[in-house]
Amino acid sequence: MVIFTSMFFATLRPVVGSAAPTIKTAGEDTRPAFAEKYRAYQSSVRAGKAAFDRKDYPKAIEHYSKAAGMSPFDTQSYLNRGIAQYRLGRWKEAAEDFDRALVIDPRIGTAYAYRGLCRMKTSAYQAALYDYKKALKLEPNNGKFKEHLRAYEKGMLE
Repeated sequence: MVIFTSMFFATLRPVVGSAAPTIKTAGEDTRPAFAEKYRAYQSSVRAGKAAFDRKDYPKAIEHYSKAAGMSPFDTQSYLNRGIAQYRLGRWKEAAEDFDRALVIDPRIGTAYAYRGLCRMKTSAYQAALYDYKKALKLEPNNGKFKEHLRAYEKGMLE
């Protein structure tokens, strides 16, 4: 039989000689290291939010990038970094962050809405329309998303 031990979910290695097919958790000696990494991640997220709230978008991007590096499957770091990129007028980089968030979780209406805004800024109108409609499908009562779609439709008619 094989038992799997893991310091982190992504790092599995077999341990030979077990009698039962169970998953073995990380040992006592790894808990402080894991906890410290989690605290460092949370610190980066908090610092990113504080910088964002101060409208210090370059610093927010720096902190959210660090958080994304520590926890690459957390959509919030990509979403927040994308919004900071958008606020700086970095449409392409912002859209890439929204893409990352949506690959991980395709149910994030805000990521579709912001990606739609980025696509409008880069003249990718059909793609923007798709994103606005997708955002509204996910969150049909979101007034901001409805405004984006109305603005798109108005702009296309003029």
